[in-house]
Amino acid sequence: MLLVIFIRCKLIAGVAALILVAQSFELRAAGAGVLVSTERNNQVYVLLADHKKPSQITRGWSTLGGTIKDGESELHAAVREVVEESGGVLSAELLFSTVNPEVKTMTPGFTIFYAKVPFQNVDLFNLTKGSESKLGNSERGPFIWLPWSEVLAAAKKYQEQLNSDSGSKVILDKKFLPENSQTDWFFDAFLATVKSISETSHTNLYSLKPTVD
Repeated sequence: MLLVIFIRCKLIAGVAALILVAQSFELRAAGAGVLVSTERNNQVYVLLADHKKPSQITRGWSTLGGTIKDGESELHAAVREVVEESGGVLSAELLFSTVNPEVKTMTPGFTIFYAKVPFQNVDLFNLTKGSESKLGNSERGPFIWLPWSEVLAAAKKYQEQLNSDSGSKVILDKKFLPENSQTDWFFDAFLATVKSISETSHTNLYSLKPTVD
């Protein structure tokens, strides 16, 4: 009888260990990025880029980030991706000096950090490569500074459309889009995180009250 109890205890402990290991893998996101913000005329703006590619035609406007490589921490992956996607306009030194590693939003599969940077003209991000008709660089583009209030409004509309099962894209106001923009819609995956981003907030951009229920 004691042997049976011992075996059962070992099995339970083994199952518990497997569950903990599985949970630890789930907690590590597959990707990471940085929501880059700036402030002008007492208004907060966030840097967004068009993520549409031939192989990812449903993607739209979103923040910067990408896949975590083997051996990378979430923060290092996030900074590396933003440096690459901004064409080096945002440097690793600037981002590491600005990002608080303890302040982040963790969503299924993706972790978002935050950086408030000095304003830089969006034309610096929209470097043309290979074609004068294509804005952006080899990683992302075109880029825009979009008022955070517009993002909050778009996220609210996204939630309303989810509830109504309309399935349509949330469109950006044309006045914010470059003339040669590829798409005019938000990336759904980004809007789905906005409520969590608002709730993670600490300063400036993040202290604004979320408008999404």
